[in-house]
Amino acid sequence: MSPGQSVVAARLRVLHALHAAGPPPLIVAPVKALLQPTLTPDELSGAMVRLHRGQHLAQDTLLRALLVLGYRVVSTVEQPGELVRRGDLVDLWPTAEESPLRLEFFGDELDNLRRFDPHSQRSDARLETALIGPPHEIPLWQREVALARLAALDCSGLRPEALTEWQEAQRRLEQGERFEGRAFYAPFFRTGSGASLLAHLPAGAAVLLSENQFLAQHGTALDDHAADQRMRRIEAGELPETFPRPYFLWDDLQQLAATGSYAWVDLSNNDPTTIPADAFTPLPLKDLQFTPVELFGGQFRRLVEAIVARLANGEQVVAVTSQAARLQELVDLAAKERIEAQKIATPSPLSHNVGEGAGGEGHLGHPNTRYPTPDTRPPIPDTRYPTPDTRPPIPDTRHPTPHILHGALDGGWHLAALNVTLYSDVEIFGLRQRRALGERRKRSGDDRAAFLRGLKTGDYVVHIEHGIARYDGMIRRTVGEIEREYLVLSYAANDKIYVPVDQVDRVTRYIGAGDSAPTLTRLGTQDWERAKRKARAAVQDMAEELLKLYAQRQLQQGHAFSSDGEWQHELEASFPFIETDDQLRAIGEVKGDMEQRVPMDRLICGDVGFGKTEVALRAAFKAVQDGKQVAVLVPTTVLAQQHFDTFKKRLASFPLHVQMLSRFRSAKEQDAIIRALRQGQVDVLIGTHRLLSNDVQFRDLGLVIVDEEQRFGVRHKERL
Repeated sequence: MSPGQSVVAARLRVLHALHAAGPPPLIVAPVKALLQPTLTPDELSGAMVRLHRGQHLAQDTLLRALLVLGYRVVSTVEQPGELVRRGDLVDLWPTAEESPLRLEFFGDELDNLRRFDPHSQRSDARLETALIGPPHEIPLWQREVALARLAALDCSGLRPEALTEWQEAQRRLEQGERFEGRAFYAPFFRTGSGASLLAHLPAGAAVLLSENQFLAQHGTALDDHAADQRMRRIEAGELPETFPRPYFLWDDLQQLAATGSYAWVDLSNNDPTTIPADAFTPLPLKDLQFTPVELFGGQFRRLVEAIVARLANGEQVVAVTSQAARLQELVDLAAKERIEAQKIATPSPLSHNVGEGAGGEGHLGHPNTRYPTPDTRPPIPDTRYPTPDTRPPIPDTRHPTPHILHGALDGGWHLAALNVTLYSDVEIFGLRQRRALGERRKRSGDDRAAFLRGLKTGDYVVHIEHGIARYDGMIRRTVGEIEREYLVLSYAANDKIYVPVDQVDRVTRYIGAGDSAPTLTRLGTQDWERAKRKARAAVQDMAEELLKLYAQRQLQQGHAFSSDGEWQHELEASFPFIETDDQLRAIGEVKGDMEQRVPMDRLICGDVGFGKTEVALRAAFKAVQDGKQVAVLVPTTVLAQQHFDTFKKRLASFPLHVQMLSRFRSAKEQDAIIRALRQGQVDVLIGTHRLLSNDVQFRDLGLVIVDEEQRFGVRHKERL
């Protein structure tokens, strides 16, 4: 089973980080990740495309090069590896980048180069240069070689259905189509057997082995399991007998390790003898005394004062935030106090062994075609930093400059031995009571146990890569010397796969329309891929209808709210949880809509505990700051009281007037609230259907929030 695109993107980012200028990364990898081949260093560097503003380059030349590398043409760029051309604009998302790029051409000149938000599609940060790498771990530009090898393969032992599928795959590879399962044919594209991660490590790298005594057992167990699967497929007539092995054996890694110039350390034996004496300068454990630091809870002035005091004391100060949007905010706040903070973003992509030819024209392409040989390519400056000699280093105590980094830590500390103080989101933006609110994650042990307990033999399930199956219980199997439990999933034609219980997050219950039993997917066919294509087409049709609707809405005019001010930042910084990515996206999109002149009509959908109320509260606060009133309509009195308590507590530090209309208020209290509302003395009014009464009149209503909107009729909402 080949890894998904998100895993491939993460693996490529690791390779780019290894070859980038600056401090080398720390990489944590399981044995299985090392057994999966990837691009060789020459293939990776040779497939890089370098762009810079003012470069003379025909769009068609660029697009051809990107298509050869494997970029996929779409209507809107939303994921790494995608590409779209609109007139003089080219949008693409390099796999090693956290955000996509927008290229603006003027004729054959690259006039502008920017990043843009894949959700809003709005351009933001402007770049001078950019490096674009291949979107896959397969050298797709060697397609002719792959097709020749495929044609020479002896397929006489395949059963008719498998032979048909094999020929169809060859046809699609020949036409350059992207299809699920293409990674299966990776061995035919590779030069030799490809490369392991070890081939990309710099000389002298330290390789730490955790529980080394079990690594060999696990590695050989994986070998045995793969060999067993291979033999079963050959005997079933599904795989040619001479099909090249698409993975490394554990012995292959051992040989690579023996020839590499690495420092090997067995952590289980605590044996540091293989580390070069000059590789590290360790501190004695007795000197590593970490002490807690003060909390600021979003009070940035206090934070800046503390930083000034620590810098004056000769300390180095580092601030680490998990929210990339706040990096520049912190730098700007420091600048107001005349502190030149240094922002250090995510490590840049591959930045050497890629060059330009004579005359300054950009070269594009892949190995041996459009670049000079690797030995003659001049190093290229990093795309987002000065040249390596002047690039900002990892925080250094010799320079009294605070550093701001993008990362995630559970808390800050002061280390007297190095005179370093570190602040995290906990100290800067407020105490975090839990890591994330409604965080999406793989099933925990408890979640897995609950999911497995709920499964009954005969239930229908869906495997993310193989499609619809029937759950036929669990078995224990011993592979090598390791015994594990497996889910037995049965497919059409009595085919089965065995899913380890620790990979149960790849299996979900089947949820379909109606009560009839679903059709089981046939393994080794395109059935599941066709089903997904059909679903995507249906979604595309629905999206077109929605686009027409939103185009009509764009013609209307409304109030454009002001951009976020200092109060908005303080309110958001006081939120006692770490926002999820989806929550931040929803908040950003809602506020972005409010700042447009087009009236907003947005649905926020999420499970209980995923932070929908916080999205509504921040939008309400933004509206009030522009002098507008806010109505919060809820279906029950109890819910009205809950929201009232939440709004009062969160907004207690600000001069806002929050009120509630429900049966918990007496008639006299309701009259007073309605009178104050009409006079503009109530900023936020929370209530049940009582808000829809004719006597409830707002002075200047700017935002309506409807909780559990499905419980209100169309006329109720039209009334507001």
